[in-house]
Amino acid sequence: MQLRVSPTPFFNYFSLYIIFGSVLAFAISSLFLEPPIFNYSVGKLLHYRYIIGTILFIPIITIGILLYLSLRDRLLSFLNRKIVARYPELRNWIFALIGGG
Repeated sequence: MQLRVSPTPFFNYFSLYIIFGSVLAFAISSLFLEPPIFNYSVGKLLHYRYIIGTILFIPIITIGILLYLSLRDRLLSFLNRKIVARYPELRNWIFALIGGG
């Protein structure tokens, strides 16, 4: 007896947009970033004197991420209303372009 798993409707509908955004993001990042060698990885160069500073920096990063996510949600909601009003058939392509960029 074989178990057959069908792809989800999400993947069927959005796969082309996800692939487009991913390829665009990779192309842009390969132009501006260094080669993917992780010289500055935390696990590679961990010194005991940086542990306290890192622990104290975690709340600052958390607050920054929460502010960023709040702003992003408001901006994307605003863009969604404007794009759907003007270009409803191109909505997914435009958001793939924004996300990949």
